[in-house]
Amino acid sequence: MPIPPGGYSKQEFLSVHGYSEKTFRALKKRNLAPRETLIPNSLYTRITEADYQAWLKLISQPDCQLEEVLRRQTRYEQSGRAALKAPGHPANMWARMKRREAAAQKKKLQAAE
Repeated sequence: MPIPPGGYSKQEFLSVHGYSEKTFRALKKRNLAPRETLIPNSLYTRITEADYQAWLKLISQPDCQLEEVLRRQTRYEQSGRAALKAPGHPANMWARMKRREAAAQKKKLQAAE
């Protein structure tokens, strides 16, 4: 896959490979993410062609844990989405409480009329 002349920004890298920000952080935590180089006199980082090639070499090694990290991260994200759908999740309980309060307020206003 050809890399742009100036290298990838982190967002470009994530979109090209289909990784989320959380997955990138998980890879970085385990030293499986490509190295980001700080551009001199700026706050921006880029993944240079050399860093990208080194990353490709790293993930092609047979003892690389990349697949395991990606599998776990996918499972974590799926379980998080499933938890948000559960009626007992705090976010859903809060919304239900707000709906009840709004209904009670509406009932009070109707009774006062």
